[in-house]
Amino acid sequence: CRGRPPAARRRAQSRERGEEVLEWVPPEGLPPPPRQPHAALGVCLGAQLLAEVAGGRVTRTHAPEIGWRSVQLEPAAGRDPLLGSLPERFEGFQWHSYQLTPPPGASVLARSAACRQAFRVARAPWWGIQFHAEVTGESIDGWSDDYRSYPDAVAAAIDWTALRDASRRQIGRWNSLGAQLYAGFLEHAGTLAAAR
Repeated sequence: CRGRPPAARRRAQSRERGEEVLEWVPPEGLPPPPRQPHAALGVCLGAQLLAEVAGGRVTRTHAPEIGWRSVQLEPAAGRDPLLGSLPERFEGFQWHSYQLTPPPGASVLARSAACRQAFRVARAPWWGIQFHAEVTGESIDGWSDDYRSYPDAVAAAIDWTALRDASRRQIGRWNSLGAQLYAGFLEHAGTLAAAR
């Protein structure tokens, strides 16, 4: 994800001094998973946090993934209440420099050429998506302006004009897919809450 909370910025400064620090972990550590089923959907950093809490890992990617990238659904996604309605392959908006390894027992639902893009922990039920299904054209423009000098964005050698042009072409379709995904989550979470 492009931004960091203040505590993470402090830890990142420690990392720049050569200390190994997990910058996405709050100073007090991560809480344990809830004892009873509680639906959650984590996006980008949120997916990484859910993976970490449930026993997975988060590591740096070989190269930042920023912009529109091809995402391929895995067979397990066909039965999934969130991702099952998405096309088997789609262009998804990415902005991350970390990748997740899902926790033991999780289903991998989608991948890109760079990393796993979605997972589900059925017992929770928790979903994590690495792509940004929530973005709008305005947020992409804002991120492009605010984070173009961020070291990972510089390292990725982004053509910002091409990114904005691609975003204008794809954002309507992308927002429709994002709305489908979020509607699936809200429906599933509502069903779970009603069953309690």
